[in-house]
Amino acid sequence: MTLPHSPGNVGEPRPPQAMEVHRLEHRQEEEHKEERQHSLHMGSSVRRRTFRSSEQDYQFSAADYALAAALALTASSETSWESQLRRQTSAVELEERGQKRVGFGNDFERTEIAFLRTQWLLRQRRDRKALRRRMEEKFQEAKELRELCSGRGPWFWIPLRSHAVWEHTTVLLTCTVQASPPPQVTW
Repeated sequence: MTLPHSPGNVGEPRPPQAMEVHRLEHRQEEEHKEERQHSLHMGSSVRRRTFRSSEQDYQFSAADYALAAALALTASSETSWESQLRRQTSAVELEERGQKRVGFGNDFERTEIAFLRTQWLLRQRRDRKALRRRMEEKFQEAKELRELCSGRGPWFWIPLRSHAVWEHTTVLLTCTVQASPPPQVTW
């Protein structure tokens, strides 16, 4: 489609047959576009993407499937060389006028999906680092506890009973010690 103010057709009248063919193609293109938009509006709903933790599984809803079908229909429709040529010429005309052509809002959606994926990966990395740091702290605490326990005397979980003993009488004290490795006990 060419605009009346573009330099390619200034002052050149169009033949009536070309105008009718052009109108017919334009009408068919508009009908296809309306059908696609209608199917998109009927089958999809607006939903804000939320962040999911690594423990949650993503479940596809009926709206997601409808959107995927509409996108596939959009991509597979208009494949004729005439429509591609028309699309290229309209893109050139839009660039000449200093406008940017945005096709179906995919650029923003791709950016948003990339952003969400990056944040998910960063969250996973941060979670792994936090888990690793917690495990290192636990190992360090366990190591310090072992060192403290090895440097002190034995614990008697059952208290010793008091006995009366005469002076200058020999007394035999017995104690069963169990540990790994077996300790050497001196009294």
